Amino acid sequence: MPYVMRKNGKVVGLYSDSCLGIAEEYLPDDNAEVLAYRNPPPSSADVNAERDRRTEAGVPFMGHVFDFNQMGKDNITGAATLAKFAILKGAQPGDYRWANPNVDFSWIVQSNEKVLMDAHQVSALGDVAANWATLHIFAARAIKDMVPIPSDYADDKYWPARS
Repeated sequence: MPYVMRKNGKVVGLYSDSCLGIAEEYLPDDNAEVLAYRNPPPSSADVNAERDRRTEAGVPFMGHVFDFNQMGKDNITGAATLAKFAILKGAQPGDYRWANPNVDFSWIVQSNEKVLMDAHQVSALGDVAANWATLHIFAARAIKDMVPIPSDYADDKYWPARS
């Protein structure tokens, strides 16, 4: 727990349990007091930051985690759009040359592994990614609707599982 130390009414330091022993020369004397310091309660902005951190950590799909930072979102959206058009034009499951007849389509996932994907899988990735973002948006909304916002808002129990 963090503590604030005041001497003669003036704040002279902020300490935690882990560093109180190190700063013994600064511990209270007759003219000092140590009070538990409370951080301000979590805000909507804090919850939004946690939402963004969690969504950007990646989308779980097909046993892999796909990047979902801004570039990852753009790549998934673009590839899923192309895949849906390829399916409309007749791309079949198992056909990895749906995007280029000379090269199998693969995606480099967060583990730096290349994963072969047909148009149907890439289309499904787009759907899963959109749902991943939506689940986090609604989870964040539910947390922000709690009064007060719980101090443990970043706990996994409030957020979609990465299964």
